[in-house]
Amino acid sequence: MRRALMPDGRGVFVCWRGMAENDWMRLPMGAMKGIARPMTQPGPEAPGPFSFGDRERVASILTKAGFTDVASAPFNASVPFGKGETRDAELDDAVNMTLEVGPLARALADQPDDMRASASAAVRAALAVCAGERSVMINGATWIVTARNPQADRVVGEQRAPRVTWTQVTTRGKQYLKGRYLIASISSYV
Repeated sequence: MRRALMPDGRGVFVCWRGMAENDWMRLPMGAMKGIARPMTQPGPEAPGPFSFGDRERVASILTKAGFTDVASAPFNASVPFGKGETRDAELDDAVNMTLEVGPLARALADQPDDMRASASAAVRAALAVCAGERSVMINGATWIVTARNPQADRVVGEQRAPRVTWTQVTTRGKQYLKGRYLIASISSYV
């Protein structure tokens, strides 16, 4: 990421803070207590959406990569989770999303139908306390991370690395380069 930046360019990305701060995971996981076997929590450096939750770890990774002026600012927002034309439809969609992907889906994969039904009802009750008109609105907690590329090291071997253009960057996933700023949406599976 740093080599794609111009000298003195800034990189900016958003990543999730810890699971305990993010209701899209915390509420369903809490609802499962007493229904399914306790799930092993991944370590703080394990791959997954919360692996950049520790701001000191992120600063260390970026510093080792050669960035300077690394800073992380907390950002909290209500996040739409599930959608529907009615309250029941939005809750159904949110519950389905929770039970189809992620740790709950893995925990319930080989479980009997009655346990899956209990889990679904418990997750629905946990999400029902969240506001929303067309989506369940849950609390989301992220870091906005900024860092600066201190020098011109765009040289690869004996050749200069090609300048990255807008078109080249947009085809590489969720990265957008414009002038001196690289903005990346990071889902940290490192």
